[in-house]
Amino acid sequence: MNPEISFASASVPPDLVPYVRSLQGARLRGGAPARQLELPVAGTAVIVELTERWEIGVRDGTPLVGHRSFAGGLTLGPAVSAHRGAYELVEFVLTPLGTVAVLGLPPVEITDEVVAFDALLGAEAERLGERLAACAHWGGRFAETERWLRARVAASRALVSPDVGWALRRLDATGGRLRIGELQRELGCSRRHLATRFAAGVGVTPKRYAQLVRFGEAVTRLRAGAAPGEVAAGCGYADQAHLTREVRRFGATTPGGLRADG
Repeated sequence: MNPEISFASASVPPDLVPYVRSLQGARLRGGAPARQLELPVAGTAVIVELTERWEIGVRDGTPLVGHRSFAGGLTLGPAVSAHRGAYELVEFVLTPLGTVAVLGLPPVEITDEVVAFDALLGAEAERLGERLAACAHWGGRFAETERWLRARVAASRALVSPDVGWALRRLDATGGRLRIGELQRELGCSRRHLATRFAAGVGVTPKRYAQLVRFGEAVTRLRAGAAPGEVAAGCGYADQAHLTREVRRFGATTPGGLRADG
């Protein structure tokens, strides 16, 4: 019997774009147990598992911990996950601004960490999972997730400092291609001041965050089948060799490997 696997995704509505980077779902039935690398993202990846438990580790070589649903913070390398051959989940990736607004904590608090979703939000995390599981199709699950995200954003009283918020929005808007020196000049501060303030709230420096944003865009294009040279030029890498180095650094793979995964 062949395994049954399906994927679905939704475009992030304009009002949620500052807070949510992506929204997707996946289902596997009748598969074999597997261990796999999870690419880093420029934000917090939240997995709401509807049926099974996952095992997840911050990086290869670290112990895997079992969770039903969980949030993984910013990392500079791939995490490792394991499943038992079946899963059904909704995943949304929060930007750093979304991490503050939706989860109520600064990204630095879960950088290089994987945390149980209910440890962050208590019974509300469980109720969201129950509502998503009750939906009969992906469209209903995505609509329910969007309603929940909007409510969390509207109720949020957590704040990001104006300078860090500005820097995050500018780096996201430019796909990570804005030079840090230009960002520093826009803010009227020293490079050291910017790096210190940014890392204190986000958990990584502006340069590393920009690299993760650019890497995420490159991954999307490669998985859609774009040629590495085209992706390198479109995402602002110096050349294809530069793209290859960054893919190896953050993803422990190659551009060709990402195209095959797509």
